[in-house]
Amino acid sequence: MEFKSFTKLEDCKKLWDKYSPKEILWDLWEFNHCFFNPKINQFFFVVGYQEGKEIGLLPLQYEGDNDFHAFFGGNYPERRRFFIKNKEHIKDFLNSFPEDMNIEYIDDSEKEYFPDPKECDVSFSLNIEDFPDIDSYFASFSKKHRKNIKYDLRHLEELNYSTVWNNIDDFKTLVELNKQRFREDSNYLQDGFEESMKKLVETAKEKDMLHMLSIKISNKTEAAEIAIFYNNVYYVLDGGTNTDIKNLGKLLIAEHIKNAIKLKAKKIDFMSGDSGWKKLWNLEETKQWEWINFEPE
Repeated sequence: MEFKSFTKLEDCKKLWDKYSPKEILWDLWEFNHCFFNPKINQFFFVVGYQEGKEIGLLPLQYEGDNDFHAFFGGNYPERRRFFIKNKEHIKDFLNSFPEDMNIEYIDDSEKEYFPDPKECDVSFSLNIEDFPDIDSYFASFSKKHRKNIKYDLRHLEELNYSTVWNNIDDFKTLVELNKQRFREDSNYLQDGFEESMKKLVETAKEKDMLHMLSIKISNKTEAAEIAIFYNNVYYVLDGGTNTDIKNLGKLLIAEHIKNAIKLKAKKIDFMSGDSGWKKLWNLEETKQWEWINFEPE
């Protein structure tokens, strides 16, 4: 088996388009490229050959700030799957690579093909096609939990809030609310993350895939959250709320669920990280995995 690396954008884009199944959001080049910073990242796509025929692609990028190679798009995209026809060859691709490599958020379906994978995180999702409306979803909760959520949502109605969709001018407010909500744990404190998410929002809007929700009270945006709809899956990505107003997070999620049902989505992907609420909403949990071939300092 032989391997060849490609480092030019044009070559890597063609390879991605050739091999990506384009089944999930993170199979799309544009949304990974949002997290590629040419100032610190370099393309390193590896094609494998057996008896002169291509057998698959391992799309990597060099992370200059971390001095290792990661999956193209870095570690924000999730459910990573490898563009290799025979999954048994994944180990061959990995073992052929002598340099430091850290691949995070590997999909659970790929786990068995990796040598010594480590649990990375847990992702949360909801098979929304099981529910014709949000009340039927709430009916899956315990009586007490259902009563409390409905009470909290009714109480918010007294504030006479309004919902606004796809006002990307609210992105800056979302960033500030996220920092307020998560403080030192906010992703937006990371170098370049805000710029990457702004590109993602703009890309999704250009492709008519964006479902960004803003909650306004007295004509002021008090909560906002980004979602993207692709191939029957509704991805709820990032948001922020005014922590001085209770239960705005619940309202965002409830409105996204209603919107996903309206769009006839089959599934809602709430991504990884519990954030303090996901385990309470009867979501399906799926492990995601990490593979690293060096000892971190």
